[in-house]
Amino acid sequence: MNIQTKISSIIFILILVTGIVAIMSSYLISKKMLENEIYHHLNSIAISKAEHIETMLHHDVNRVVKTFATATVFLDALRNSPQKHLATQRIKDLIKIYEDISRIRILDKEGKVVVSSHSDIDAVGNAEIFASAQNRPYIRDVHISTITETPVLSIAAPMFIKGEFAGMIIVNQELEHELYQITTSYRHGKTGEIYLINKDGYMITPSRFRKDTFLKSTIPVFKLKGCFTAKIDSTPLPHRKINLYKDYRGVLVIGTHRLIKSNSQTLWYLLVEIDAEEAFAPINTLVHLMSLFLIGLLGVSAIVAFFISKHITHPIIQLHQHAIAIEKGRWDAQILLDRHDEIGHLSKAFNRMTQKLTNSKNELERQVVERTVELSNRIEEIEAQKIILYDSESKYKELFNNMTSGVAVYISIDHGNSFIFKDFNHAAEQIDQIKKSELLGKTLLKVFPAVKKFGIIEVFQRVWKTGQPESYPLTLYMDNRIMGWRENYIYKLSTGEIVAVYDDVTKRKKAEDSLIKAKEVADSANRAKSEFLANMSHEIRTPMNAVIGFSDLLSKIVQDNKQKSYLSAIQIAGHTLLTLINDILDLAKIEAGRLEIHLEAINPRLIVAELEQLFALKMAEKGLKFIVTIDNSLPLALFLDENRLRQVLLNLIGNAVKFTEQGHVKIYIKTVGNGHTVDFICSIEDTGIGIPTDQQSNIFKAFQQMKGQNSQKYGGTGLGLAISKRLIEMMKGTLTLTSQVGVGSLFKITLKDIKVYDVVVPIKMENTFDITTISFESATILVVDDIESNRDVIRENLSQVNLDVIEADNGQKGILFAQEYQPALILMDIRMPIMDGYEATKLLKNNPRTQKIPVIALTACVMGEHVKSNAFDGFLSKPVQISTLLTELSHFLKHSTHPVKPQKTDIQNIEPLCISEQEKLSELVDKLLQLIPILEKFSGALDLDQIEHFAQKIHMLGEQYHILCLQKYANELSAVVRNFDSAHIRHQLKRLPNMITLLQKYENTN
Repeated sequence: MNIQTKISSIIFILILVTGIVAIMSSYLISKKMLENEIYHHLNSIAISKAEHIETMLHHDVNRVVKTFATATVFLDALRNSPQKHLATQRIKDLIKIYEDISRIRILDKEGKVVVSSHSDIDAVGNAEIFASAQNRPYIRDVHISTITETPVLSIAAPMFIKGEFAGMIIVNQELEHELYQITTSYRHGKTGEIYLINKDGYMITPSRFRKDTFLKSTIPVFKLKGCFTAKIDSTPLPHRKINLYKDYRGVLVIGTHRLIKSNSQTLWYLLVEIDAEEAFAPINTLVHLMSLFLIGLLGVSAIVAFFISKHITHPIIQLHQHAIAIEKGRWDAQILLDRHDEIGHLSKAFNRMTQKLTNSKNELERQVVERTVELSNRIEEIEAQKIILYDSESKYKELFNNMTSGVAVYISIDHGNSFIFKDFNHAAEQIDQIKKSELLGKTLLKVFPAVKKFGIIEVFQRVWKTGQPESYPLTLYMDNRIMGWRENYIYKLSTGEIVAVYDDVTKRKKAEDSLIKAKEVADSANRAKSEFLANMSHEIRTPMNAVIGFSDLLSKIVQDNKQKSYLSAIQIAGHTLLTLINDILDLAKIEAGRLEIHLEAINPRLIVAELEQLFALKMAEKGLKFIVTIDNSLPLALFLDENRLRQVLLNLIGNAVKFTEQGHVKIYIKTVGNGHTVDFICSIEDTGIGIPTDQQSNIFKAFQQMKGQNSQKYGGTGLGLAISKRLIEMMKGTLTLTSQVGVGSLFKITLKDIKVYDVVVPIKMENTFDITTISFESATILVVDDIESNRDVIRENLSQVNLDVIEADNGQKGILFAQEYQPALILMDIRMPIMDGYEATKLLKNNPRTQKIPVIALTACVMGEHVKSNAFDGFLSKPVQISTLLTELSHFLKHSTHPVKPQKTDIQNIEPLCISEQEKLSELVDKLLQLIPILEKFSGALDLDQIEHFAQKIHMLGEQYHILCLQKYANELSAVVRNFDSAHIRHQLKRLPNMITLLQKYENTN
């Protein structure tokens, strides 16, 4: 940038900044004055209207308190006077007198309607007012009247007889007369308006811009925040900050507010607003004018700056032009400026300088000619010497300096006892962190004082004496300056110089040491993790064995329904905790690489059929369709891990059912390919709540759930999908998700290159028993366990199936009892004091007297594979289910089974009726059908009192028509109501329509 441009820019910027400051000052002052005027005007209107509304409310409340609540005819009605018709007539007269009153009703001290101007009763409104107006007048917020279907305000006042509360009077007052006139009378400008909102943010007065806003339009939440606790702004008017915000239309407005109160009761929020665009219109006009002025000012500034800078820079430009001429060789150039200022003096000094330069130039040219001749002769001599030296040294230097290893050249002194540096290459400078110039001519011991301790100085001395090269192995060198691992190779040249070639292997050595330490840390962490999992499994499963075992025993003894519900809760919680523990341990096994995939020939159709049966009841309760589609291409048998595939499908289908309230859950299975291997594809689709896109990857992480999910409603730990995804990946497959919020989700399992089995897989029939279906031949069982509660649970269960139990609390006693009593079977715990289960079982199997006794391991250890690898005949994991225990015992003990007695259905509970009673059955069915509308009211919130009354009605019908199944149903419904068991209440309510259908079938059959 030249000097003229710089001067122009400075002048232009000064003028521009001055103009902008003046314009902005004018704008800010004008804007502040306009804001104060607008705020003062809106604030005055808000105060006036708020006082007007509060005065109106005060007058209306006083009228109810002093005129209505003290009327003798109304007090007589509360005294149960036989002449209540006088009170009714008085109410009608008052409604005629006061045009703004639409309804009057009187409640007694229990909240029941004594006298009312209308027969319809607003139970919800009466309950709210009765709860709040027993001690002082109360105003119920604006609402739609069920009688006139117009906006009304309910004013209630307590009524006292002899100083005691006897009831209250409630007056419905129309709003459209006085209140709406107050708010609609303000029409400042085109956009100014006043409106009221209630505590919920709903508008309760007409809008200037919209129709039908009553209790429908709301203002944004941030406007309401703190409104009903806000204090009046006491800041002086010139310093107040104007309120700008968006109104219910989304338009930016200026507004102020006031709280509307009556008798210390906060009712409404008064807003006075005007559109910001209209309010600031004068300022916008001022801004436009100022912008035009600023544009003109910029033009004038540019012209003025141009002429001023041109006048200042013209002589300077002349000086510059003559300086360029001298630079090009015109030494006699002169400047002629007739000026008497600093620039004129500068031009004269410039002319004197050019004259001196001309004289000096001539002298210099003469000396240069002489020196040139001398230098030419000397250069010829040097060039001849350089050619000789270059050929001998260039190859050596190139090799020396480009080696990646460090190279140091030494000269021996003191008969080969000490060495000084002669040369040092670039690689050696990098390794030893020292410059070549710092060590040349210095002794080795002075530069590197630790070489004697390092041991290499002795190698130097031997090589110098013998002339034989030596290598010095990897050794750590360390002094006060550097530290590092070195490998050295020492040679002696024909000139007698010693050369050391060495490499720095510190990084390699550190990497090797780090790998060794990392491996040790990883091995230690893995051992600690395995030990922790084993201890955690044992410590949690041991008490869980007692919780689940004793609750199962109690469930067969307890008959009281309430106690049964408590036991059911304990059992459900126990099994839920056990499921969580198993999920955590599965995840830990996967992370530790301890979980194995066991492939076998299975039929996927059987797994799907089993799961379909498992979820059928839950689907029916929620009214969902369960759609299963299996492609004809699916082979009859595939090589898969049946247990893990079932676990994944159970997780995915369970989630689909849990998060779907209506619609369907669909399973689609197919295979791609028709050779010896196929791709197995299974999709689980639902119409549930869906998963947002930004959370679809997080839900596959351990302990992660969808944000905002109702944990109390849906539950879960966030492990199911994490385990499922890792199991599928262990089977060399993928688990993908496609989902849309509010539409549903689709999980897709793809397993590649699955082997096809050519033979039909037989259905596995696995017997499961309980105490009611199996009986063993008399035998003795030895239970070895250090936990007394574990032994108690097993003893109580086995005593019910004809088995005697003897007990031992450690492995040493177990061996003695086994030798003495010769039991038919031994249940052996693993972790016990004195002697554990492993050692005890090993000794039993090595003893000829006890080696044939079956030993079944009972363990709470997570690593069951280690148990299976020992000498046990069977394995059971704690907590032990009684059906699992009996099934395992049935493999070793003689037993017999008998079928379970089928329970009677509701229709079988209908006892035979005589002819006259059968004729009345149709009448009973009609009465039951009339109760269905009442039943439908219970689909939402549960009113326990009404449901109890409903149960009593059904019980009376059962007694009247001699139907025992109805009486039993009514008793069961009453029991779950008294226990506050909401889940079973809904289940019982859903049974009634089915019972009515069964009664109709019974009627038609008989």
